[in-house]
Amino acid sequence: SPEESSDDNGNAAIASSAATTLVALGNLEVMDMGNNRLSGTIPLSPWLTLPLLRDWNLAGNLFTGTIPTQILQLSNLEVLVLSNNQLTGVIPGGEK
Repeated sequence: SPEESSDDNGNAAIASSAATTLVALGNLEVMDMGNNRLSGTIPLSPWLTLPLLRDWNLAGNLFTGTIPTQILQLSNLEVLVLSNNQLTGVIPGGEK
């Protein structure tokens, strides 16, 4: 029905604008993405565009691979929680 089609288009528009909305939150300091069963590699975009991000929780997900060195571009990041994932390799900047 036309009504269902309208709902589908509305949901698509909401989903496609999510990243844009997050980027508009330039003052965001805390991001809790823990325990959401997110999988794949650690997402960097659009998070690298949040210059004030200081606390980022990604614990309790299903992330795999290595911790990307680009995470060091988040110059205000003080807390990065990655426990309870399936990550491998070294911690970037861990020698500091």
